[in-house]
This record gives sequence, structure tokens and C-alpha cells, in this order.
Amino acid sequence: MPKEGKSNKREPLITVFFEYIETVVPPQSASSCEDKDRLALVMILSLAKNLEIRRSGNAIFLLAESLSFVAEQLKSETNLLVPVKIGFPETANRKDLFESLAGEKLLGEAEQFAR
Repeated sequence: MPKEGKSNKREPLITVFFEYIETVVPPQSASSCEDKDRLALVMILSLAKNLEIRRSGNAIFLLAESLSFVAEQLKSETNLLVPVKIGFPETANRKDLFESLAGEKLLGEAEQFAR
């Protein structure tokens, strides 16, 4: 039986993507970066360690072009952050993907986009 004032309805899940995290938190040392960069780093680390966010099942993704562009503190599993490398698919698989996305309305040769 649900507690008084609580419903059985589950809250919606939310996923947040920080694209180009290197522009939000530059990869330089926290001691040598500007105050705004240091504040951004603290905000991201606070989100990573926030128990309420972790228990809620919501996800936060930090996206970067390369792991070398990411601040050291954001690559540390001790800060509850886990780096994941997602490689590009092989050319043949990219061609199949572009063909399936384009369907009948190919904007150009799928092979050209896959390169």
C-alpha cells in the first residue's frame, strides 16, 4: 500500500547530454583555469555525486570529441564518472545505416556519406 501522499506513478526519466564538454570544462588543471571553468567543473562533479540523481535512474552524459579533451577530474571513476569510448562503425555498416535512414529519398549516394 502506498504511503500517504505518494502515488504509485513513477516519475518520468530524464537524460541530459552535455555536448562538447571540453567547451564547458576545459581540459587544463583546475588550479590554472578561470573561475567560471572551475565553477562548471564543480557543478558537473556535484551532479555526478548527487545521490538523488543516482537513485532516480536518470542519466547524465558528457560528450567529447576525444577523451584527451576532457578534464582529468571528469575521467576519474572515483568521481563516479565512467569513461566510455564509442567507436565509429565500419564503412559498410555506415553505408547501411545511411541507406536505412534515407529510405527511398537518398540525398546522395549513401556510399559517399559513409566515407
